[in-house]
Amino acid sequence: MDIPGSFPFIVSTPAQRRTRAQNRQIKSHAAKAGNPCSRLRKSSTRSPSRRYHAMRSGDKTHEHASQLVVVPTLGPGPELTEVPGLAFSAALTPLLLYNLGKFFSCLSIKMYPERLCTEADSEDVHWVGTMFHNQMYFHSVVSASEAFFNTPGEGTRHLKSQHHSLMALQLLQNKVSKEDITDSASDTTIMSVLLLAVAADMADDLPTVDRHLRGLKRMIDMRGGFQLLQTEVPDLLAKICRIDLALAVRTWRDPVFFHDSISWTPYLLSNCRRSGESDAVQTGLALWIGTLDYRLRIVREDLVEFCSMSNSASQRNQKLPRSTFSEILLSLIYRLLNLSFELDSAEETIRLGMLAYTSTMFLQWHNHMVEFYHLRCMLGATLRNLDNENLGASLPVQLWLFFAWHMLQPPECEYRQLDIWLERLLCAGGLSAWSEVRQLLRSTAWIDYINGVDGEKVYNRTMMKVSQP
Repeated sequence: MDIPGSFPFIVSTPAQRRTRAQNRQIKSHAAKAGNPCSRLRKSSTRSPSRRYHAMRSGDKTHEHASQLVVVPTLGPGPELTEVPGLAFSAALTPLLLYNLGKFFSCLSIKMYPERLCTEADSEDVHWVGTMFHNQMYFHSVVSASEAFFNTPGEGTRHLKSQHHSLMALQLLQNKVSKEDITDSASDTTIMSVLLLAVAADMADDLPTVDRHLRGLKRMIDMRGGFQLLQTEVPDLLAKICRIDLALAVRTWRDPVFFHDSISWTPYLLSNCRRSGESDAVQTGLALWIGTLDYRLRIVREDLVEFCSMSNSASQRNQKLPRSTFSEILLSLIYRLLNLSFELDSAEETIRLGMLAYTSTMFLQWHNHMVEFYHLRCMLGATLRNLDNENLGASLPVQLWLFFAWHMLQPPECEYRQLDIWLERLLCAGGLSAWSEVRQLLRSTAWIDYINGVDGEKVYNRTMMKVSQP
């Protein structure tokens, strides 16, 4: 039975030669079907930038909006490279857009522990979508992306990062010279300078990071400062503070932000009793903590409460909001940097220990290990010169200080000098299993998911030395 308007099948095998009538039928079928490439180009005539503006002006939810922004990375080549109205459309190749999308995804994962923090809601709407309609921001993103994926010894990505950084700076200078100074401090400009600071941080160009941060401070001050700054860009202020703190810890200088106005009010409500702790541990800790400076006690209680909250959430398969995770750690590190005590005192030792623990948790990129050289040397020297009797701390606190120092990834030549003290502490406490050590660490400030693997490696290495004759 023939279906009207259908094509009859042309049956042939490689061993057979087609007749003239069959060849004419094939040509007729091809003419009726049309050019497939032309149909592919006609399937969508809207450019990525038009999609983005339609998304922003429509009634789509943020979830659908972020999907619309990501669509171009999977689209056909002609649509990606022919973006009407963009002077830099030739640079938007499918491979580049894929890498940029991967960069934002990896950046988000590296900043927040996956098992502890919730996933991003709609960051792509601002952080990714802005690339399609702002050339300055586009070059800043490419610069940060190339620096992020750069590996030691690979010069190509480093050169690309520098090139796009210079392009973004040139556009920024043109923008400032042509516009009113207050109008130049827009969200997009702040995002661009922040990503330039991220690129410089990845390249270990700390003087450039400092210049970008001071430029960000001037722009934020123009808009009323952090307290009055209103922005729709998610996580923008947290990312700025994170770069600021990383630079301060690496260079051992005052942070650019919040170095003269700090609140010493407890950030978290404290539960005095921790589950699983004995009365002896509680009593010993309470007596020792009471001898510390009151500001240091407040910061320590917030840290202990945060670790307890994180362990509880991980055990229950629950997650903390990213804003909560970043706000707590930002509050802890800013306050620790604003404290200072006499060298080799108990307060200074505890301050450096907490600073080491929080910095490795929040200020590392994980794929690009940042070396906090000054902090590691100061804490190591304090632990070597400090007599345990003068410290006056209980066994859990002493153990925690050594493990916090090891989280800074010291080289072998340094940790060999302190392993003798750690061996004595483990033997004095009769600790023959990692589970026992972990329980004592959790009574101070310890998150199993983040620090458990590294802590167990330190314990096993130390116990191997103890067991050797």
